[in-house]
Amino acid sequence: MSVGVTRQREMVSLEARTCSGGDLLGPQQVGDSSGKRHSRGRKRMQIGRELLMVGAVVLWASWGASVAQQAVSTPAPTAEKPAEKPKPGPKYLNLRFDEDYSYLDEPEKAEKDLFDPIKNIRFGKDWRLSLGGEVRYRFEDRHDFDFNRKRVDHDSFDLVRTRLHADLKFQKLARLYVEGLDARVSGEERQRKAALEDELNLQNLFLDLKALGESAPLTLRLGRQELGYGDARLISASAWGNQRRTFDGAKAIYDTTPVRVDVFWVKPVNIARRGFDEPDDSRTFEGVYATLKTIPNHTLDGYALLLREDDSTVTGGDGRLGHYRVYTYGSRFVGRTKAFGFGAFDYGAEAALQRGDWANDDISAWATHTRAGYTFEKLPWKPRLGAEYNHASGDHNPRDGKTETFNQLFPSNHDKYGLMDLVGWRNMDNWRFGVSAQPTPKLALMFDYHIFHLDQERDAWYHDNGTAIRRSRTGVAGDDLGREIDLTAQYDLNRHLSFLLGYSHFFHGSFITRTGGIGDDADYLYAQVAYKF
Repeated sequence: MSVGVTRQREMVSLEARTCSGGDLLGPQQVGDSSGKRHSRGRKRMQIGRELLMVGAVVLWASWGASVAQQAVSTPAPTAEKPAEKPKPGPKYLNLRFDEDYSYLDEPEKAEKDLFDPIKNIRFGKDWRLSLGGEVRYRFEDRHDFDFNRKRVDHDSFDLVRTRLHADLKFQKLARLYVEGLDARVSGEERQRKAALEDELNLQNLFLDLKALGESAPLTLRLGRQELGYGDARLISASAWGNQRRTFDGAKAIYDTTPVRVDVFWVKPVNIARRGFDEPDDSRTFEGVYATLKTIPNHTLDGYALLLREDDSTVTGGDGRLGHYRVYTYGSRFVGRTKAFGFGAFDYGAEAALQRGDWANDDISAWATHTRAGYTFEKLPWKPRLGAEYNHASGDHNPRDGKTETFNQLFPSNHDKYGLMDLVGWRNMDNWRFGVSAQPTPKLALMFDYHIFHLDQERDAWYHDNGTAIRRSRTGVAGDDLGREIDLTAQYDLNRHLSFLLGYSHFFHGSFITRTGGIGDDADYLYAQVAYKF
């Protein structure tokens, strides 16, 4: 085996560790299914639908109780002085520790909610406690994810994820936040449980300290913590997956009206499935992420990041073992502007440059993202038309002393490069065209069309989680990866309960046909219900 091939295989193994936590696996892990498995799959599909209906009924009942309590607890305005219309509570966030319930210090100014009694609970004049969580169920059905029509490939399974947290604050000087997570899967046939399960584990446990006083804009955060920045293309907790990514370490937060600057030093946490999740002591992730907030309706980010492996685990082009250090420098700009009197433009761009060492090779990689859209706010359904382009460099020659494949670090790719999660931000060229609409304030519809090509024909097709799926070492398979369509409908009954239904289809390209025998298209169907409190 050549040195270059050895280095490429070790890069694939290493990226699987770097991007662990994704739900999908490469087609190489897919085998044949018998008719008996088809029968079990149909039964599980039926069970999944029934569970979804039962969950919907239960959660609908809880919503009714919330409405009833609001009707009872909200006093009618007096004739002499009409009551001021209360403001709605804040939306639930992906990073739940970013939520602020201090508005409940003046409860008469906010809408009543079923879970107000467990938010901002007072213990004397100095202590506040907020409790919360989420229960999410998703049924998934996947056909032909191996892209081989000679084999029968059909998976259907159920995913359940539960999150519970407690947020204790002492004045504005100190804070203790703890969050537990339980992620389970049932009915899977081909999917590895290791990529879907994380039973009864600690997702967040950190202490915030304002060492310079409560009026100072500096906060020190110590312990286990999720990270999320920008569009989550490089750093994220991986919201879609049944598992969630987290880190152990320290972060300093300098937050003022014009600017926020985070400086962090952390260790990625490896998921143990049924044991306690432990940090990876051989790897360190550190960086600076700054956000400028002074431009109205716009955000400007800048960052410098370093991912390093201190052990000698990778091989360079010369065949010698060594460590690696990946430096990432980048910037992101997003905004929204009213235009033409009946709508608004939204736009964004991000560019990242990577340098460093891969054993005795030099790293030279880059990636870009650009998007633009227009929302017709005065038309029925408020339709939005949008276009997007994404690119990440690949390695054109594994034996030239350079590593040119972009490292996507710790992303959440699900809503970026196709909802089937078949493509990551590595050795890729992607066009995305979409239209979305809101028939009602609670219902959102979306259609996306993706075009995928490889950047370098001799490099691999990389999965959402960063691992290589297929490769043409000579480049004769070309770069035409395929096309994907995504259809979704989301209904938010209220701020607690949401429903999601989606269907996607992947049209295989010539690269897939030439690297895997007789090519086949893939289908993906899912239904999800989530309840947050």
